[in-house]
Amino acid sequence: MSKVITFSRVFPAYHPRKGESTYFVEKLSKGFPEYSAEDFTPLKSRPTMDLFSLMVLAIDKWADLQPKYHTIRSASRWKEGEKFSPRVWSGKPYASKMITIAPDIEITKLMDFEIKDECVFIDGELYAYSSSTEALALLALNDGLSLGDMIGWFKCLKPFKGQIICWNDSITY
Repeated sequence: MSKVITFSRVFPAYHPRKGESTYFVEKLSKGFPEYSAEDFTPLKSRPTMDLFSLMVLAIDKWADLQPKYHTIRSASRWKEGEKFSPRVWSGKPYASKMITIAPDIEITKLMDFEIKDECVFIDGELYAYSSSTEALALLALNDGLSLGDMIGWFKCLKPFKGQIICWNDSITY
């Protein structure tokens, strides 16, 4: 059985954009290239919902969205080759049912990720200083965020340790 990764459909309460849509469902549907939109279906127990009922984006903005190719999670519980079940909350996080939004996805690459002293380290190597906006912007983009949104998500680059969980082989840092 695959482990679950739950993606937030809105920015968390501590984020400057709290409550606004992250568009992660849409970005994930563009970031899982081996699947078509028809593969993005919820649990069979929710037959009236489909991927498009979860999406909040207007069709004319679809082309402007960049795909989400990885996610950054705390701890180190993942391994390459494992699969995860991508899900979102049907309503309020932790107080509603989860909806599976795609078939299980294989983790093709893992990287250790750490924020320390306002520096970002990937696999133990310095990747970027907090002032390295170009490098951090690429990391944020591949994670489905803008640079400002990533900094807000990680609380202005406060200390953090975890993993970059990647499902796209072409991502390198």
